[in-house]
Amino acid sequence: MDISAIGQSVLSSMYQANNSKKPDATSMANSLMEKLDTNSDGSLNADEISNAEGDLAEKITGADSDEDGSVSLEELIADITKFEGGMRPNMPPPPPSEDDAEDMATNIIDELDTNKDGVLSLDEIMAGGEKAEKILDADSNGDGQVTEDELVEDITKMQQQMETENKISSLTDLALNTYASATNILESDDSLLSLAA
Repeated sequence: MDISAIGQSVLSSMYQANNSKKPDATSMANSLMEKLDTNSDGSLNADEISNAEGDLAEKITGADSDEDGSVSLEELIADITKFEGGMRPNMPPPPPSEDDAEDMATNIIDELDTNKDGVLSLDEIMAGGEKAEKILDADSNGDGQVTEDELVEDITKMQQQMETENKISSLTDLALNTYASATNILESDDSLLSLAA
C-alpha cells in the first residue's frame, strides 16, 4: 500500500465516519479499551493511558472519577457520555437562559438602586464596587444611567459570546480528535508497511 492509498484510506474512513451513524459512548469506550488495555484487565492504568496519542491521555486520565489511578470501562462510558451531552470536564457550564438574564438584571437593579427609581445612576453604579465597570458597559445610549432593559441586553450579549466560545472550543476539540485519529490510522498503516517490507 503506497502513501496515496493510505491517504485515501484515511479520507474514506473520515468520510464514512461523518456520513454514518455516530458511534455511541459504549462502542467508543470499548474501542478505546481494546486498543489501550494491553494487560486485558478491563481497566486502563497509567502506563496504558500514556500510550494514547496527543491530549487523549489527559482526557482519559480525567475520566478516573473514583481517583483510584485506573480508568474502568464504566468510567470511560460515563465520561464520553458527559462529553457527548455537552458537559465536558473542565469546561464552564452553559450560559444562562434569557429568563436568567432578566433575573440577573433585576437582582442587580434591586441590589444597587438605592433610590428605587428602577434606573442605576452613576453614583449607584460606582457603589457596586468590582461590578461597576461591567455595569457601565451596559449603558448603551451613553446617558450615564443604566436601565434594566440595558442590563438584560448586555447580559444577553455576554451569554451569546459565551455560547460562541463554547462552540469554538467544541469544534477545536473535534478537530484535534479527528487529527489524532487520522494520525493513529497513518501510524498503524506505516507499522503494517514496515512489517511487510
